Amino acid sequence: MLKPPVQQADLGAAAVNPAARVPVFIVTGYLGSGKTTLIAELLGDPAMAGTAVIVNELAEAGIDQTVLADAQGDDVVLLSNGCLCCGRGTDLANAIRQLLQRARAGETQIARILIETSGAADPGPIARQVCFDPQLRASLRYGGVLCLFDTMFGEGLLARDAVGYRQIALADTVLLTKTDLAGDAAADQAAAKVLSLNATAEVSADRAVARIFLSARESLAERASSIRWFSSAIATPPWAHEATVGTWTIRLDGALDWPRAEMLMRAIYDRYGEAILRTKGVINTLDDPRPLVIHGINRHFHRPIRLRNWDGEAETRLVLIGLAGTENAAREIEEALSRCRVPNEPRLDREDARIFA
Repeated sequence: MLKPPVQQADLGAAAVNPAARVPVFIVTGYLGSGKTTLIAELLGDPAMAGTAVIVNELAEAGIDQTVLADAQGDDVVLLSNGCLCCGRGTDLANAIRQLLQRARAGETQIARILIETSGAADPGPIARQVCFDPQLRASLRYGGVLCLFDTMFGEGLLARDAVGYRQIALADTVLLTKTDLAGDAAADQAAAKVLSLNATAEVSADRAVARIFLSARESLAERASSIRWFSSAIATPPWAHEATVGTWTIRLDGALDWPRAEMLMRAIYDRYGEAILRTKGVINTLDDPRPLVIHGINRHFHRPIRLRNWDGEAETRLVLIGLAGTENAAREIEEALSRCRVPNEPRLDREDARIFA
């Protein structure tokens, strides 16, 4: 579960500095939420120089591709053979390989890759296809998910199509759109709705927030030095439910015997992984004074990172967002981690955790 697959070399991957792996961002949201308009605006921003865009459209006629290419998007690739989240991902992986090969050949410069999903897409399978591909991991890193939420029609669409719940649940940042038309009251209501589904997301109507998120060069874990990730989730009752998606927060004092905890968690995620849409957490481990950040989609986890600077308490805190069944998983995880606590024990001064190495 938590242990990533063994990395295999991608074409030319040996020439890629692991510290400079290309970040991949997923831009999701219902049809009409404004994804293409936003990306077209961003492509003209100097901070977004070197952005390659992969567009997934269900129709064969690439309207979005044409709009983005016209907006100074030199590296725009259209995938129009169906919804990416329903396919096997071969076309997407091949498109990314071709972009990386062009960059290595000096034909273009790629600072980041944006994947614009179709409005009907679940971003979870897309993230797994790209960010957990053993042949691409040496060249890419996961940047995160930006979800656009239509302030005027978003709640009505959620009532009719559950894919919107998944889009919000997996988002790191949610941009509220059409707030100028809907008004402040509707924007506040939309923000409250989003936060009820994903208490860890940054929710804003300011398009500059989207630009800052997509142009960031540091990883999600490095950005976790701010405890906004988790402080917002404290207010969420531990077993609070939405009709379709729920959020569960686990907090434990004391350092953990992490190798043992990881083994127990792996077994739990093997059973419940498809129901758990998102996991974010900081782990207070016995073997290092720096907290370990874990971040996963379903049963797939990114390689964890030790935080150099942490302004939060020395505790273990996990946030799970998921469907039916996640409540049981959260309880089992809490019980398993409680058995791994080693209170009041001296820490070992070790540079890196052995687990996930």
